[in-house]
This record gives sequence, C-alpha cells and structure tokens, in this order.
Amino acid sequence: FTVLLANSTVTRRRGRVGLLPLLVAAIIALCWPLPFGVSMRGFVDCGASAIACFILWLFFSAPLSRLPLWRCISIGCLLALLFLFRRYWSFWIVAFGLFVVLDAAWEGWKSRGAGLQPLLRLLRRPLVIGGMAAATLLVFASPMVLRVLRTNYADVYAAYQFAGTAGWWDRVPQLVGGVIGVNGLVYTAAGLVSLGYLVVLPAYRRTGLALATLAVLPLLLFQQVQAPGLHHHLLWSTSLMLATAVAAVDGIARLQSTASRHAGRWAIAAVTGITLVAGSQWAAAIVPAAAPLRPWLLTGSGQLPLVRHDLAELDRLIEAIDSEAIARQGKVRIYCLASSATLNAGILAAYAPSRQKLFRASPMVAQTHDIDLRDGFPRPLITSNLLIVTDPVQVHQGTEHQQVIVVPNTQVLNGTGFGEAFQRLDWQFELAGGVKVYLYERVRPLTDSDLTALTEPLRQAYPDRPYVWTYRPPSRNR
Repeated sequence: FTVLLANSTVTRRRGRVGLLPLLVAAIIALCWPLPFGVSMRGFVDCGASAIACFILWLFFSAPLSRLPLWRCISIGCLLALLFLFRRYWSFWIVAFGLFVVLDAAWEGWKSRGAGLQPLLRLLRRPLVIGGMAAATLLVFASPMVLRVLRTNYADVYAAYQFAGTAGWWDRVPQLVGGVIGVNGLVYTAAGLVSLGYLVVLPAYRRTGLALATLAVLPLLLFQQVQAPGLHHHLLWSTSLMLATAVAAVDGIARLQSTASRHAGRWAIAAVTGITLVAGSQWAAAIVPAAAPLRPWLLTGSGQLPLVRHDLAELDRLIEAIDSEAIARQGKVRIYCLASSATLNAGILAAYAPSRQKLFRASPMVAQTHDIDLRDGFPRPLITSNLLIVTDPVQVHQGTEHQQVIVVPNTQVLNGTGFGEAFQRLDWQFELAGGVKVYLYERVRPLTDSDLTALTEPLRQAYPDRPYVWTYRPPSRNR
C-alpha cells in the first residue's frame, strides 16, 4: 500500500514513473524498523497500519469533488473496519475525518460562485464517508460503540499515563524521545523533512497536509489518554513512513526526468545510497550482531524480538498445570495472579502455538484482571480452584495500579485472609530474574470473611470506585 500510494501520488504530477522510483518506496517500507519490531513482539497492529494506507490510497486517487461515490463508500467501510480491528486507531480516524472536512471546505471555497449543485455534489462525499462508517459500526458493533462513548479512557488507563509529569509540556520531551527511540533519528528526520517537502510543493500540498495532520493530531490526542507503547507509535509513524516514500519517489523521478545525460546514473546512485542507509538502519535495529552500530547510525532503540532464557522452567510449569488438571478430571478453573513480562495470562494463552507443545489446560485458564481501574474486581478469581502465585508479586504498571493482583497474591502467599482457603501444592518453579512460582489449590469453599478480607483492602484503595472492590455473584453457590 505504501508503494501504491507513492506511485499514484507522484504519477498524477509527473506522469508514469518507472520501476526504480517504486523500488525506493518498497525499500523504505520494508526497511522501516518499527513495523517489523511491532510484528516480532506479537502485535497485529501492522494490519491497522495497512488499512490506513489503503484508505489514503483510495482518498488521494482524485480530488474530493471528483472522488467516485463507490470509493467514498469503501473508505467509510474501511474506517469502521479500522476501528473494529484496533480500537485506539479511533484517534487516527478522528484526524482523518477532520482533514476530510477541511479538504471539503477548501474545495468549496475555491469553487465559490459555481452554483449550488457543484457544492452539494462536493458535500455529498464527506457525508457518504462519515455516514457509511457510522452505519457500519451501528450495524455490526453498536454495543462496543456505546461502551467506548461512555468510557473515560483517560481515567481507566491512568496506570498507563506518563510517570512524573504534571502537564502537557512536561510530556513533550518524552513524546519526542519516544518517537525518535522507536524510529531512529535518521528515519524520524527523514519523515519530518519529507512532510515539509510535500507541504511546500503545490502539487503535493494536499497529501503533505493530510499526512502532517495524521502524524501530529493522533499524537496529541493519544497522549491525553496514556503514554504510547511500541505498537501505538504506528499511529503517527505510518505518516512519517508514507511521507518519506512519496518524497523519495518524487526525488528519483525528478532525477530521471532531467535533461542531463548522467541523469540515469545519478538516479541509480541515489537509489543505492537510500538502500544502504535504509538497510543499515534496519540491520542496526533488528540484527543482534549489529547492535554496536546503533549509536553510530543514530538508530535509536533496538526492535529485536523478545527472547526467554527460562523456557525449560516454563515448560515444567505448564506440565505441572496439566497434571493437576488431569488429577481433577478437568474440573479445574485456573487463575494466574501475575501480569509481568516474566509471567502473565497472555503467556499461558500463547504457550501452545508459540512452543508447538500441548497445553491441555489452556482453555481452563481464566482471563486475569490486572489493572484496577480498567478491569475492576477479579470475579474469575473467586470461582477458580487452582491459582498460579508468584514471589515477588509480578506486575507491569506498578503496585499502586494493580491491587487486584497484589492483594490476593500476597494473602495467598502468606496464608492469611482470602488465602486461608488455599493450600500450596508440592510444586516450585524459578523463572527469569529469580521469580518463584507456586501452585495453590482451594481446599474449602470461600466464606464471607474470606471475601471481606479480599475486598476491604481494595475498598480502602478505591473508596469511590465500587466496581473495583464489589463482588456480586450470580448466585450464592461458590
């Protein structure tokens, strides 16, 4: 989609471009390290980035006033798909919608005096795009849309916000440092320069302004809710990558079109140079042996896949869980009281497909509630009879934001309060960093005092958030 967008954008200005400029666009897209790093960490967010590129390719295929209605309908459906695929891309959708409105306003201003009919035809395009997106979401995901509209994500994602910052200006250095860290200084600078290049040239100004809007506005909106993770950086870095590809294709096409008899050689030299720079940037970020080159190549942080060195012990843990499940004839409900990179419910869920090994008890592992304000009271914990407990407690966003893990884990380890209903089994495991893991089975039904011992510390931590500490069972049968 990067090649398609670059090709169609430059073709409208310079006519048909050859293979060499398009090769540059492909090299830039393939050698941009962030998408590769995101994919190697197990995120599917590059799919959202591809949908966004497809939307832009459709949108920039013609001026808004001449954009075919079937493309407007397709764009609306794709916007809905983008929201359903990765919800946080709604920030990108908002920025895109704002640009469509501004684009329509600008075209309407330029065609003022042409009469009412051209204006109505123009306004029909953004209305179709927005209406189709809204209709698709209402038909296929209206409960989800209502939940999103009712939720204060800046509140429930407070655990993910920037640490130690009092205001927006305090976050700027972290934002800038984060963008450079995941893209590298060379790629970040290339993206910003390319955006300026496109905005300055009248033929590319519409594309440049759109990509600038889609780079800046999602970043500003997103930081109001939380600090970005690695995959979140695709929201704005996709625009930097596209701008770089379009600018590079135009530059190579410009070299090829000059009257100089050495134009072809200069174009080949430029492509070779871009390939060497892009390849070295990718290698320094992705290839472990090239890590010493990062400071010299201004690559930023590495985007290497995460590696575990405790797989044998993790295998033992899975085998023990399976054996306990078999001993109970499958009548087991498992809950993992951990959410760190060392151990969490996601690791257990991904174990079988990742390791290509059998994990019979995987369907019996409940989804862990790990962030207090986001997930609320851990109801699956109450119905579980086999607990995975760690020492020390394993959290990923600080104990102050993860009391729904800290409180039960501590009580079970100490055999107090809620933990009095559980007994440690004869298993012990040691994962990376010296993290000890134990299995506990429930040996008696939970009593009201057990539940009070669990809920009272949560109530003290969040007195104004009953959903964090209130347990309302469907029945009294525990």
